[in-house]
Amino acid sequence: KALLAVRGRADLLIVNAASKSFDGLRLAAQVRSDEHTRHTPILAIVEQDERIVYANQALAQIFGYPQPEALLGRRAATIQGEQDNERLQEFGRKRVRGEPVSSVYVFRGRKKDGHPVDVEASVSSAEIAGKTYLISVVRDIRERLDLEAQLRHAQKMESVGQLAAGVAHDFNNIMTIIQCHTCLLLASGHLEPT
Repeated sequence: KALLAVRGRADLLIVNAASKSFDGLRLAAQVRSDEHTRHTPILAIVEQDERIVYANQALAQIFGYPQPEALLGRRAATIQGEQDNERLQEFGRKRVRGEPVSSVYVFRGRKKDGHPVDVEASVSSAEIAGKTYLISVVRDIRERLDLEAQLRHAQKMESVGQLAAGVAHDFNNIMTIIQCHTCLLLASGHLEPT
């Protein structure tokens, strides 16, 4: 068996290639049996024509499909949200052509029922028998986005608190000056208390 390292992010996946005459189904079968992919949370392999040739159970689950087989043969656009679809397809085409593109994409995906899901994909490409495959490790980032939103809110509240403290300090300084002048006027006898 030859060892094929995935271009881009070699740490994501190593695929054992049995021969140079792979097609998408044989690649998917080989990846399915690879020990590393069993532990990969969410994995998809897409052909040059943007059709999914492999998806694991975790990928199916995140996008609301009962079984990964339900995704096979579908276009990747099936799980990509409308607002990000064109951008992601262009990234994929550039990667297939060998042009430099980011290896990590954050996008809003689309579940089977049409509901959105926020995901991040680490994408690499592999060429087998002259055919390029895009290999994606996808992560649900809803929890991370929620935590980031909470952090931004906390930072805003901290800024408001610092602003309020600054205003209170300035107001206190003015009040101290007024109080001191009032005490001096009262002490000098030029002003009678009421």
